[in-house]
Amino acid sequence: MPPMPGKPPAPSDHVRKADENKSFGYGMIATHPTSAGWALTAMFYSALHYAEAYFLKTSKHVDNHGERSDAIKFDRNLSGIYGQYMHLFDYGFNARYRLKIYGKSDVEKAKPSLEAVEKHIKSLL
Repeated sequence: MPPMPGKPPAPSDHVRKADENKSFGYGMIATHPTSAGWALTAMFYSALHYAEAYFLKTSKHVDNHGERSDAIKFDRNLSGIYGQYMHLFDYGFNARYRLKIYGKSDVEKAKPSLEAVEKHIKSLL
């Protein structure tokens, strides 16, 4: 159930959105370059929402991708997954803005990074 209009999201709302993005990304048939790029983008946004759930729980506010990346890098509870988060960030960024063509093998290479981010952050919630 989405948050009520006018009510800020709770950490559980971000986890639900992250889980939905993960399922969407994993469910895409990554045989066409566009579908692989979108699958990777969805996977990155899944990681982003897991991070947002953690930040809400700890009352940390970030306004953009740069602040979020730095917050993950320098938070003692999240710094261990910074590399995996940035791996997903790079895939999503390159697919969206650099027109990099990805395939199914790239989606498979990204899965362990998302799974590490998900497992770690859920253990903190």
